Amino acid sequence: MIYFASNLIRSALLPAVIIFCSNCGADYVKTNSERHLNLLKVLNTSQPLYLFLWKPKIPTGEKCVGYDCTKRSRSCEHMRKTGMDRIYYNHTVSKLVSEKTWFNETLMGKFILGDPPHKMNVYNVTDHTNPNVLATSRCSLYMRGKLPYRVYPPRECQFAFNKCSNSRITYMPYSPSCAVDAQDDKGRKY
Repeated sequence: MIYFASNLIRSALLPAVIIFCSNCGADYVKTNSERHLNLLKVLNTSQPLYLFLWKPKIPTGEKCVGYDCTKRSRSCEHMRKTGMDRIYYNHTVSKLVSEKTWFNETLMGKFILGDPPHKMNVYNVTDHTNPNVLATSRCSLYMRGKLPYRVYPPRECQFAFNKCSNSRITYMPYSPSCAVDAQDDKGRKY
């Protein structure tokens, strides 16, 4: 299944539209709903950025009842910076595939320059034979650090995320236990 999903993601070209946020505290990146986040500042961290929410960019036929449109997948996904400059963001995306097994993929983001850069195309560099731009057909909300149960990212991040797509279905791969399982290069848990 991972192989199928990985190949599906690599198959098309579309600019990446990703919303990044951090939890409240010293690492919080001030946002303004009228302006884009500066990806250079947001991504320049040694901490993992956890995928908190995602939803399809183009609404699917999937139905939800009333206001209960959040589906908890608890699949745990995060990305970590491996290198960065004004043009490129090299990172590893890790996905939990079993209780203690992570699937890692090395990716390179190339910023679409703006002032500040707020979009990037993402390339797979794990598969050296086919370095295609990844298809990004979803809006994603990432956050830094571990959030306690039932605590959500700042409202302005949620507003930006909700404006990214008209889809009512939202997937929540994050759970507080995701952060416990991730370690940095020095063995510290995040």
